[in-house]
Amino acid sequence: MSSDGVEGGKFISIKCPTMFIKEIKKKNQGYDKEFITHRLVESYRTGKEPRQRTILNLGKLDLPKEQWKWLADQIEAEITGQKSFYTVAEHIEKLATYYTRLIIEKNLIKSATAAQEQKPEPEYETINLTSISGSESGAAILRFIFFTHQPNLSRSTG
Repeated sequence: MSSDGVEGGKFISIKCPTMFIKEIKKKNQGYDKEFITHRLVESYRTGKEPRQRTILNLGKLDLPKEQWKWLADQIEAEITGQKSFYTVAEHIEKLATYYTRLIIEKNLIKSATAAQEQKPEPEYETINLTSISGSESGAAILRFIFFTHQPNLSRSTG
Protein backbone atom coordinates (compact mmCIF):
# COMPACT_ATOMS: atom_id res chain seq x y z
CA MET A 1 0.00 0.00 0.00
CA SER A 2 1.32 3.44 -0.83
CA SER A 3 1.44 6.25 1.69
CA ASP A 4 -1.65 7.94 0.21
CA GLY A 5 -3.94 5.06 1.24
CA VAL A 6 -4.39 3.70 -2.29
CA GLU A 7 -4.00 -0.01 -2.90
CA GLY A 8 -3.99 -1.24 -6.49
CA GLY A 9 -5.90 1.81 -7.74
CA LYS A 10 -8.83 1.27 -5.35
CA PHE A 11 -9.67 3.62 -2.54
CA ILE A 12 -9.73 2.33 1.00
CA SER A 13 -10.80 4.14 4.12
CA ILE A 14 -8.55 4.22 7.15
CA LYS A 15 -9.72 5.53 10.50
CA CYS A 16 -7.01 7.55 12.20
CA PRO A 17 -6.47 6.50 15.81
CA THR A 18 -7.90 8.93 18.32
CA MET A 19 -7.05 7.17 21.60
CA PHE A 20 -3.91 7.57 23.61
CA ILE A 21 -2.62 6.91 27.12
CA LYS A 22 -2.06 9.86 29.41
CA GLU A 23 0.06 9.79 32.56
CA ILE A 24 -1.43 11.65 35.53
CA LYS A 25 0.84 12.76 38.38
CA LYS A 26 -0.77 13.79 41.66
CA LYS A 27 0.71 14.99 44.90
CA ASN A 28 -1.38 15.33 48.04
CA GLN A 29 -1.00 18.54 50.00
CA GLY A 30 1.41 18.14 52.91
CA TYR A 31 2.66 14.79 51.59
CA ASP A 32 5.84 14.46 49.53
CA LYS A 33 5.03 11.24 47.69
CA GLU A 34 3.92 11.55 44.07
CA PHE A 35 1.20 9.20 42.80
CA ILE A 36 1.15 8.17 39.15
CA THR A 37 -1.86 6.75 37.34
CA HIS A 38 -2.72 6.27 33.70
CA ARG A 39 -5.84 6.98 31.68
CA LEU A 40 -7.05 5.88 28.28
CA VAL A 41 -8.12 9.14 26.62
CA GLU A 42 -9.98 9.82 23.40
CA SER A 43 -9.44 13.02 21.45
CA TYR A 44 -12.26 14.43 19.35
CA ARG A 45 -13.20 17.69 17.69
CA THR A 46 -16.13 19.88 18.51
CA GLY A 47 -17.27 22.60 16.16
CA LYS A 48 -14.69 24.99 17.58
CA GLU A 49 -11.77 23.10 19.07
CA PRO A 50 -10.27 19.72 19.91
CA ARG A 51 -11.30 18.09 23.17
CA GLN A 52 -10.25 15.09 25.24
CA ARG A 53 -12.41 12.65 27.14
CA THR A 54 -11.28 9.98 29.59
CA ILE A 55 -12.52 6.57 28.52
CA LEU A 56 -11.04 4.44 31.29
CA ASN A 57 -8.78 4.86 34.30
CA LEU A 58 -6.07 2.24 33.85
CA GLY A 59 -4.52 2.59 37.31
CA LYS A 60 -0.75 2.22 37.45
CA LEU A 61 0.26 0.86 34.06
CA ASP A 62 3.29 -1.41 34.18
CA LEU A 63 4.30 -0.91 30.56
CA PRO A 64 7.19 1.08 29.06
CA LYS A 65 6.11 4.47 27.70
CA GLU A 66 7.25 3.46 24.19
CA GLN A 67 4.51 0.79 24.15
CA TRP A 68 1.60 2.99 25.28
CA LYS A 69 0.63 3.98 21.75
CA TRP A 70 0.65 0.32 20.66
CA LEU A 71 -1.72 -0.52 23.51
CA ALA A 72 -4.06 2.42 22.80
CA ASP A 73 -4.15 1.58 19.08
CA GLN A 74 -4.87 -2.08 19.80
CA ILE A 75 -7.72 -1.21 22.19
CA GLU A 76 -9.22 1.14 19.62
CA ALA A 77 -8.89 -1.49 16.87
CA GLU A 78 -10.67 -4.09 19.01
CA ILE A 79 -13.47 -1.69 19.94
CA THR A 80 -14.07 -0.48 16.38
CA GLY A 81 -13.69 -3.93 14.86
CA GLN A 82 -10.81 -2.87 12.61
CA LYS A 83 -7.99 -5.15 11.67
CA SER A 84 -4.59 -3.97 12.74
CA PHE A 85 -1.90 -3.31 10.12
CA TYR A 86 0.73 -4.74 12.42
CA THR A 87 1.05 -7.46 15.01
CA VAL A 88 1.64 -6.47 18.60
CA ALA A 89 3.44 -8.31 21.35
CA GLU A 90 1.39 -10.92 23.19
CA HIS A 91 1.44 -9.03 26.51
CA ILE A 92 0.08 -5.88 24.81
CA GLU A 93 -2.62 -7.90 23.06
CA LYS A 94 -3.69 -9.46 26.38
CA LEU A 95 -3.82 -6.05 28.08
CA ALA A 96 -5.79 -4.60 25.16
CA THR A 97 -8.30 -7.45 25.29
CA TYR A 98 -8.70 -7.00 29.06
CA TYR A 99 -9.24 -3.23 28.85
CA THR A 100 -11.54 -3.58 25.81
CA ARG A 101 -13.71 -6.02 27.75
CA LEU A 102 -13.90 -3.55 30.68
CA ILE A 103 -14.84 -0.68 28.38
CA ILE A 104 -17.60 -2.69 26.70
CA GLU A 105 -18.93 -4.19 29.97
CA LYS A 106 -19.16 -0.75 31.55
CA ASN A 107 -20.79 0.70 28.40
CA LEU A 108 -18.13 3.39 28.19
CA ILE A 109 -18.03 2.98 24.40
CA LYS A 110 -20.18 0.77 22.23
CA SER A 111 -18.22 -1.82 20.29
CA ALA A 112 -18.55 -2.04 16.52
CA THR A 113 -20.52 -5.29 16.77
CA ALA A 114 -22.91 -3.83 19.36
CA ALA A 115 -23.42 -0.74 17.22
CA GLN A 116 -24.19 -2.89 14.19
CA GLU A 117 -26.77 -4.90 16.16
CA GLN A 118 -28.64 -1.70 17.05
CA LYS A 119 -28.31 -0.13 13.60
CA PRO A 120 -31.65 0.29 11.85
CA GLU A 121 -32.22 -1.27 8.46
CA PRO A 122 -31.03 1.00 5.65
CA GLU A 123 -33.61 2.68 3.46
CA TYR A 124 -33.31 2.01 -0.25
CA GLU A 125 -34.77 3.96 -3.12
CA THR A 126 -35.39 2.36 -6.50
CA ILE A 127 -34.80 4.37 -9.64
CA ASN A 128 -35.63 3.10 -13.11
CA LEU A 129 -32.59 4.33 -15.03
CA THR A 130 -34.11 3.37 -18.38
CA SER A 131 -36.83 5.96 -17.86
CA ILE A 132 -34.25 8.74 -17.78
CA SER A 133 -34.05 10.25 -21.23
CA GLY A 134 -31.07 12.18 -22.44
CA SER A 135 -27.56 12.03 -21.03
CA GLU A 136 -27.76 15.54 -19.57
CA SER A 137 -30.80 14.81 -17.36
CA GLY A 138 -29.42 11.39 -16.40
CA ALA A 139 -26.14 12.91 -15.25
CA ALA A 140 -28.02 15.58 -13.29
CA ILE A 141 -30.12 12.95 -11.52
CA LEU A 142 -27.06 10.87 -10.67
CA ARG A 143 -25.30 13.97 -9.28
CA PHE A 144 -28.40 14.74 -7.21
CA ILE A 145 -28.51 11.19 -5.82
CA PHE A 146 -24.81 11.20 -5.03
CA PHE A 147 -24.74 14.56 -3.27
CA THR A 148 -27.96 14.04 -1.29
CA HIS A 149 -26.91 10.59 -0.08
CA GLN A 150 -23.16 11.12 0.12
CA PRO A 151 -22.94 10.75 3.94
CA ASN A 152 -24.70 7.38 3.64
CA LEU A 153 -22.49 6.04 0.87
CA SER A 154 -19.52 3.86 1.63
CA ARG A 155 -16.71 2.90 -0.66
CA SER A 156 -15.73 -0.72 -0.87
CA THR A 157 -12.38 -2.14 -1.84
CA GLY A 158 -13.87 -4.97 -3.85
